[in-house]
Amino acid sequence: MLDLLHGQSEAAYRAAAVEAGIPERMGSAYYEYVEYRAIPGDFLRAVLTNNLAGAVSQADVQNGQALVGHVLFCHYCLPAESCGSAERVKRWLSKGKEKSDER
Repeated sequence: MLDLLHGQSEAAYRAAAVEAGIPERMGSAYYEYVEYRAIPGDFLRAVLTNNLAGAVSQADVQNGQALVGHVLFCHYCLPAESCGSAERVKRWLSKGKEKSDER
């Protein structure tokens, strides 16, 4: 059963990725994005911003075949404010920048 992962370990993200039917390595990419607000690559940014055409055009074979799993992963495992539109992703990433600027 897929659950919200924010605050969990990288291993938890990788296990959830496998459960969702997406490549395990993508669990690490989601982990870096959510926990450290790392800038995602083109494919992941397209998925996070709900850009189907962009996701399809940027996907490798494994991720292209797992698009439904990516949608499920975002819906169930990520904080709602971190994905779903370009504006949400931009806000999520800018909050990370604000935190690093405060240090």
